[in-house]
Amino acid sequence: MDEVDLMLQTNQETSEYEVFFRRIIEEKHQSCVWLTANCFPEGLSNYKNMGFPFESLHLGPLQANEVQKLVESHGITFDADWEKMVHTCMGNPLLLHSVLRKVSKVLGGQADLVNQKTSLALNEFEYLLNKLFTNTNDIKELEIIVLCTIASIDRTQSGISLLALTQNILENHPDISELDIFNSLERLQNHNLLSLVTDTGSIEIVMVDIIKKYILRNYINNDQNTSSILT
Repeated sequence: MDEVDLMLQTNQETSEYEVFFRRIIEEKHQSCVWLTANCFPEGLSNYKNMGFPFESLHLGPLQANEVQKLVESHGITFDADWEKMVHTCMGNPLLLHSVLRKVSKVLGGQADLVNQKTSLALNEFEYLLNKLFTNTNDIKELEIIVLCTIASIDRTQSGISLLALTQNILENHPDISELDIFNSLERLQNHNLLSLVTDTGSIEIVMVDIIKKYILRNYINNDQNTSSILT
C-alpha cells in the first residue's frame, strides 16, 4: 500500500485508517503487508517497540552511479552536470524521474540544451515541499523554527553545529526545551529535510541549498510568515 502518510492525513477518515492498520498489525495472519510513506507515521512505528512483528526501513538517497544508470535508462547521455543533480534532488528518485521525463518530452532527450540542469528540478521540488509544509501533521511550528534558524545562521553549504543551533533556539524561544529540539530534528531527518554529520567529535547539521532557498523565500524573506513564526 503506497503513500500511507497521505491516507492518515485525510481528517475525515483518519480514525478508520488507524483502526485498519492497527488490526493488520495486531491480528495473527500469514500475510506480509508492505506499506510505503514519505515519512512513516510515528503511531505505526511504535508497534515495533511494543513487541509486534513490525519492521521499518528508511530508504536512503540514490548514489551517483545509480543516478547514472537512471539517466541512461531514459536514453539520455550522462555527464558531470547530472552528478550535481544528485545533490540538488537529494538523490530523490521521484524528482530525478520527473526531471528526466521533462528532458525526454520537452527537449527530445537533448539535455545539453540546458546549461544548468539543476534548474529543471526546482518546480517539481517546490510542489513536493508545498504539499509537505501545508500539512501540519508532518511539519509543525517547531520544525519551522528549527529550519528557519538553520537557514538564517548558515546561508552557505557548510552546515552548523548542533550546539550553535540549540543555543540560538533556546535564547530566542525560552518556552522550547532541548528535548523538543532533538525530537524536531529527528522528524526533519525522517522527512530528509536535513542531515546530521559527525565530524571530529562534533555534530554538524547540513541542509541542502534547495531546501534552504525554499525556507528563506517562504518564511524568512516573507514578512508576514516571519512575524508569525519567529517572534
